[in-house]
Amino acid sequence: MTDSGVPRAQPDWRGRVAHAVRRFPLVQREEDRGLAPAEIAASGWFHGVGECADMLQDIAAGELSEGRAFGGPWPYLRRGEAVFAPALPVVVGTTTVSGPDGDYQRRAEGVWREGAGIDTLFLEQETAGQGAPGRPFDLLWFEDNGRYLVRDGVLEIGDLFADLRVPVTPSLLSRIFLDRRKLPETVLEGVRWPSEAQAPAEIEVGRPSELSTTEHWRDARLALERRADVRSVQQTGAELVAATERGDAVVFSFAEDKDGWQLDRQAGAYAYTRLSLMRRGDALWLRGVLDATMDPLAPGMRERLAFDLRADLVALG
Repeated sequence: MTDSGVPRAQPDWRGRVAHAVRRFPLVQREEDRGLAPAEIAASGWFHGVGECADMLQDIAAGELSEGRAFGGPWPYLRRGEAVFAPALPVVVGTTTVSGPDGDYQRRAEGVWREGAGIDTLFLEQETAGQGAPGRPFDLLWFEDNGRYLVRDGVLEIGDLFADLRVPVTPSLLSRIFLDRRKLPETVLEGVRWPSEAQAPAEIEVGRPSELSTTEHWRDARLALERRADVRSVQQTGAELVAATERGDAVVFSFAEDKDGWQLDRQAGAYAYTRLSLMRRGDALWLRGVLDATMDPLAPGMRERLAFDLRADLVALG
């Protein structure tokens, strides 16, 4: 065991660093508990990024530097050509490394993450001068199937293929987080709960626009018609009527512009109340707002929804 309590059964220091980041949830708080690495490990969670950096330094004796991530200053460590940091579930060297929430690659300006099909800057090193990528969060942890992040009253679950956003409540976090990890409720003291009605759950997938060799993605009717659960689509004015494989007739209003389109369900039963495809920067993003009857946290449901939307987006390319 190291002083941090992370077992040396992992194959090398890289494995022990990744194990620590994935094992202990991270709460983004300013104050420091003043604990030694072993005491941090015994508590079961990181009370701020400083505590996480202290444990990683204890494990791997890396050189501590300050970069930028999640909307502000962010510590990271270097050991030779390897980079590791709080909320970074892998040690990134000269080649692409797969984590539970996407693929990571080190470039000149910092560490990039491919998630939901798109590359974004995850950690900017201090010499790049690009500004801090990302946004602050309240709580972050990893499961085998993705990164779970709480901010602005929303639980965001991200992996290589999709980003899912669902309204967050104390009971939901207790069920999927505290109960599983046997942590005290004090871990959630910094979470900001929404004061107003929350938006419905939504899931989004992206694809670089350069991969689309046609303009089919601009056509809302074609996009709806090509869905696997739709038999045919008829247009009447500004409405599209979809005949589904279940025998339902679903009515959507639609709007289109130079950057994409949006479908809003007006009548009928369907998994989504809204579907939209928009070009943002150099990427195309397909987003679905889920009907209240859908539970995206049910076993296998998130993966199924992501697969279907990604197949739609690729087909339009």
